[in-house]
Amino acid sequence: MKKLIICIAFVFSVCMAFANETIKEDFNTLKNGTSYNGNVSLPTGTWEMSKVVGNTSNGTTSVKFNANDGFIVSPTFNKLVKVGFYYRSGGSNKPVTISYTTDDGNTWTELETFTIKSSSSAFSAYSKKTGLENVDNVRIRIACSSSNVFIDDFSVTISTGEEPGGPVVDPDDPTYITTGVPIPTKPFPEAKHTYYISPDGNDTTGDGSFEAPWCNIAVAYAKAEAGDHIVCRGGTYKINHYGTDGKLTVRMTKNGTAEHPIVIRPYEDEKPVFDFEQQLLDCHRDKSKVGDRGILLSGDYHYIFGLHITHAADNGIKLEGSHNRIERCEFSYNLDTGLQLGFGHDFSASGHGSSNNGEFCAYNDIVDCDSHHNCDFDMNYGSDADGFACKMHNGKGNRFIRCRAWRNSDDAWDLYETDYSVVLAECWAWESGKAEDHTWVKEYLDGTASFSGNGNGIKLGGNGSGGSSKGIHY
Repeated sequence: MKKLIICIAFVFSVCMAFANETIKEDFNTLKNGTSYNGNVSLPTGTWEMSKVVGNTSNGTTSVKFNANDGFIVSPTFNKLVKVGFYYRSGGSNKPVTISYTTDDGNTWTELETFTIKSSSSAFSAYSKKTGLENVDNVRIRIACSSSNVFIDDFSVTISTGEEPGGPVVDPDDPTYITTGVPIPTKPFPEAKHTYYISPDGNDTTGDGSFEAPWCNIAVAYAKAEAGDHIVCRGGTYKINHYGTDGKLTVRMTKNGTAEHPIVIRPYEDEKPVFDFEQQLLDCHRDKSKVGDRGILLSGDYHYIFGLHITHAADNGIKLEGSHNRIERCEFSYNLDTGLQLGFGHDFSASGHGSSNNGEFCAYNDIVDCDSHHNCDFDMNYGSDADGFACKMHNGKGNRFIRCRAWRNSDDAWDLYETDYSVVLAECWAWESGKAEDHTWVKEYLDGTASFSGNGNGIKLGGNGSGGSSKGIHY
């Protein structure tokens, strides 16, 4: 008998995972419009700030650099593994430099400089390993030579050493085995062919090489076959490639094999962000035009790793294929569930017969993924968009492993109208169904509906007019 356990954790500003601890600062104690220059006491400790103000929008507060050469400096941390934050700007070509000091600011070493290429009302994610897991007294500085840059949700991951009762386990170690759920190691298989894309690439003059990459994932996917790799350079991809159906949805219909999957992954430690905002703009503020997914994955044997998908006019990814692995991906600010497995209320409309025999949308693993701030705004406001969903006639063997879902308009997980068992192991759910997190949709769409998100952590089933769930979830 299966004896796997759903593990739910409700967390707020500090969350613990394995032998690492993640400390987060959301800046919500800053006051809107107040200037900060000097030492500032925040929940995470004493920060140093220069030429910044608090900026409150949609119920949350961020740091705004309101003059050139502003900066913020974190408190001191020991054994810092990774640093991350969210950013946006009110203009184009804004450089941001991340540095660290181990001698209280006497000397600074640059970790990275990147450029925010265009203005946006939505935040993008930044994350970087520091290589400082054996170093104490580390402070992080984020500096901007230009004004009108916004920083929010700063986080650091620190190594806490060996935990009681077991050895140190690095969550970035792919050989880690979740208790009771064997997750096989999945190194990237050797590529038959490798194609490259970059935000600076060119679909017309490029050839998909490292030196001359394409720009759009749809162009690269059209060339890929079983065993091929699509390698994505870091940065934000403004998806603008319309298919023959006149839509921006990337349709992944091909099949890999168990030995030779189609692999889509970042280049080294870079962070590619697929921004489907043009889908929202194409709605022309008419919510009746909402419904285009970012990626529709109906093929089998894909390995998608390390992508951030945002601003789709429906699901970030709708997964209908089988034997796929989605790992370390992030889904945010989409107009429906971030990542959804399954079909529709009427399975016969899928073209696979009158009922699912268990082999369609089956044996998919979702591993170490994050989904947050997704919200629907079509027929209703907030009543459909979840962090993750496996619902409406899924097949056998679908699993969510060590995934996190927070601040989604409806539920963190929705397992409504399932046909077979679904496994959730060591997953986290918190802060679902809060209207103040989801005013961002009104930047794109008009409507007067009242917010109606359910706010469940994990919805385990459902019955009534839509049908009832089958299977026992673990």
